[in-house]
Amino acid sequence: MNPKSKGGATRRAKDGTMRGIEAHRGAPKLTEEALALVCAEIEKGMPVETACRLVDVWPSALQKRMAEDPELAERVERARARAQRDMLLEHRQLAKEGERTGGHEFLLSRLWPKQFAPPPKTLEQSGPDGGPVESTVKVTIEQAREGARGKEPGAT
Repeated sequence: MNPKSKGGATRRAKDGTMRGIEAHRGAPKLTEEALALVCAEIEKGMPVETACRLVDVWPSALQKRMAEDPELAERVERARARAQRDMLLEHRQLAKEGERTGGHEFLLSRLWPKQFAPPPKTLEQSGPDGGPVESTVKVTIEQAREGARGKEPGAT
């Protein structure tokens, strides 16, 4: 019996494997080796959360550690910058060769939306010479009276 489990029973899935925090026995350790692997995945173009999950590191643990350690935060940002540079260089090369680059544009806009996402589309309507749009509603006296009585206009 596991003394930490509720009611003395270990939680197991149908296949017999342990689930939840008990399966992890606490948060995975954020070792220097794990950090190097996370940064290597980020340099390949992986989002930070995906890179953490590939290396069995909790993204929240990395975020907390980055908040405490400015050097680590800088290291992760440099890895992201290298990934961005590599993707831009590859994008530029494909464009020179006349290849389609839509996939790169999509990734760039999702990974670095501030720099690469297209501006939001806006729709503006205006009247003649850029003035306001004019609208007219005609109501008969009878329709106004029916509306005041709480009846739908035209209803019997």
